[in-house]
Amino acid sequence: MIPRQNITHPLSIIFVMATNFLSNSNPLYAQSPASLAKEQSGSSASKTASQDHGHRLSDKITFEEAAKLSQMVQPSNDAEDRARVLYEAGDMKGAERECSEAIRLSARGNGKLWNTSALQLMGEIYLQQGRTLQALGSFLGCYHNTHSTELDLDVAIAYCRLKQYRNALRYYSDQMIMEHMSGNPRAIEDVPGTKSLSSLEASALLARGAEDYSHGNIDGALRYFLQAERLAPKNALIANYIGESFFQKQMSEAAITRYRQAAATSRSDIAKNARRRVAGIESWQKRLGREAAQKKAP
Repeated sequence: MIPRQNITHPLSIIFVMATNFLSNSNPLYAQSPASLAKEQSGSSASKTASQDHGHRLSDKITFEEAAKLSQMVQPSNDAEDRARVLYEAGDMKGAERECSEAIRLSARGNGKLWNTSALQLMGEIYLQQGRTLQALGSFLGCYHNTHSTELDLDVAIAYCRLKQYRNALRYYSDQMIMEHMSGNPRAIEDVPGTKSLSSLEASALLARGAEDYSHGNIDGALRYFLQAERLAPKNALIANYIGESFFQKQMSEAAITRYRQAAATSRSDIAKNARRRVAGIESWQKRLGREAAQKKAP
């Protein structure tokens, strides 16, 4: 699951305030931060206009107003935090209730929701509940204000579950997995691939789990990896990632089982790494056994 969007920096607050309070009264401010970023990457004329926009923004808004806006944004963030706790605990009904509140309380600019991380979380909740069409609507509604690998993968997963292969393929590439495998370029041989709808969904779930794993969200990552495994039960890369997740959770025997599966089926260096992991865990277990025996000795 993606981290919550935090709006704490004064400049961020100023942008939010401009979007939500000035867009209806002055066309100059009827732009989101995303559109401003797009302007700045364009022509020099656009850059000049964007810089002028930012200058007028700083003249227009005081820090007192920014602080007031921060207080207005906080209730939505708090409700989203509660939703995330309930989501991780598996209480989807409670998570949906709190996430709905976060969306209701969110500031809006130009008719668009600002707290898109809450909207994306709602999509993830809908996916867990099997409400795929609603999930897709939530995900697609985020693009006006954010764009991330996690969001693209969420959309790809939703399209897969709606059996829309071509649409799903537009939001996924194997590079989304390989960017986490910089030390093992041959791991591409173990990626589930995109030849079928099920392999594409398995790949997207694997990549989504790898994103969570890289952010330290082991439980969230494991949830995606196990879903991917159901679609590609003999895939070495998925097995290896599950092994790594169990290892991080100190579930040694479960980790060994998945590492051995990865070692037996991998076509890349994943096999060597998995065997090394098994050897390391078994060596550690033997050392613990010897220490326990020595403590029992008279």
